[in-house]
Amino acid sequence: MVFENEEVMGVAYTQLIAPTIKAVQEIDKKLDDEINWLKVENQLLRNEVTTLKNKVQQLEEKVA
Repeated sequence: MVFENEEVMGVAYTQLIAPTIKAVQEIDKKLDDEINWLKVENQLLRNEVTTLKNKVQQLEEKVA
């Protein structure tokens, strides 16, 4: 909030604390959700890589 007293203006920083904390909490939640999704996606991709490695190994054994 801005207070005007003739030509002097100021900001009531104490009134910015609660909205700032709320904004940080919202950002933190979004980041936590994104990190969790990336962990799940990473595990799925690791599983797929393992499956593909096993298939390649089986094919190599058939060719050899």
